[in-house]
Amino acid sequence: MGNERGVRAGIRQKWEDKATAECAEISRKLSDDSFRARKGRAQKEEGPGCFASVVGAVVGFFAPSMIGLHPGICLVGLIVGAIAGGFLYDSGVDSTNDGIEKNVKRLESEAEQKRIAARDRCSREADREIAAYDARVAKCIEKAKANSSYLGRMADFLVQEFDKQLQARQWIAGNADRDVVVDFGFEVTRTELRIFDGENWHSNVYTFHRERYTALNSSEECEAMAQVLSKVFAAKLKPKYKSQHATLKIIDQLDGMVKRRFTMPNKNFVSGTNIF
Repeated sequence: MGNERGVRAGIRQKWEDKATAECAEISRKLSDDSFRARKGRAQKEEGPGCFASVVGAVVGFFAPSMIGLHPGICLVGLIVGAIAGGFLYDSGVDSTNDGIEKNVKRLESEAEQKRIAARDRCSREADREIAAYDARVAKCIEKAKANSSYLGRMADFLVQEFDKQLQARQWIAGNADRDVVVDFGFEVTRTELRIFDGENWHSNVYTFHRERYTALNSSEECEAMAQVLSKVFAAKLKPKYKSQHATLKIIDQLDGMVKRRFTMPNKNFVSGTNIF
């Protein structure tokens, strides 16, 4: 995970896009729900607040007299009642708004859990689909190995193309480069082999139809054939240059593409003259 390229990266990206879309929908719904919830917020208005203070004052004034307390207490009750009425009104508004905000926080927490669940589920689906793709490639590789003798003509063609590139690199190296290095690659598509000359890809070089091979049916078959063909090619090439201490290693492999680096000591190399 995280290192996929090519087809596998495409699968991963597809599910990441799906997760992003689901998370966006969850966030949109959260925004709507939060907006509706906050529409119920109470505002501290002067009219109702004054009314609550008046009610409190009336109750505070008459309650002591009704139980026979001193008239001075009624005046105190008037003041305390007015203050208490206003306080109770403000407390009620604050309590209502606090309840709404707690509900919004709950909605936000639930939305975040849903987003996490969506991302995790899509990641698992991507892993599952990539694993299934790898399994199909593995089956195709086994089939290609069983029929690897059919790839001989393709491998011969690759060796011929490689030899052309090697000759060109030897001419460029002259006597100045200690090693002759060739980055040679090929890509298997459903209908042809494309050759890489170290700088460019050349299309329509080896067409299956013209060379009497049937077209491939899937990217799994392309990848499997590329892996097997690469080994057949290496098996044909290495004996030719074994005596020259050449090395051949894979430097990149992606879907139906394989690149190998050939390194061979330059027999024409001449050390530079040391002036000092």
